Amino acid sequence: PLYSVRWLSDDEQLVTLSSSSIVSEVTMCFPGRAERVIGFHYLGPNAGEVTQGFALGIKLGATKADFDATIGIHPTCAEIFTTLSVTKRSGKSTEQSGC
Repeated sequence: PLYSVRWLSDDEQLVTLSSSSIVSEVTMCFPGRAERVIGFHYLGPNAGEVTQGFALGIKLGATKADFDATIGIHPTCAEIFTTLSVTKRSGKSTEQSGC
């Protein structure tokens, strides 16, 4: 399965800096039943920090269940990785509204 979520951020501080809404996209990739995460893509604010924060977990063999069991720090850009639930194959909307 391929987990993917897309959302708009209307965070006041970020909008002030960019003068527009920020579109972010995250994708988590894992093959088969073991659901060991083999990679992810993140396009959004603080991408370097988000990527560095999750790199160790992926290198150590983190699974989707490990990400789900992690408590997301709110409000942060990275918290979405702890609540991904829409697969690309499902065809469901990935739009999020608010917190």
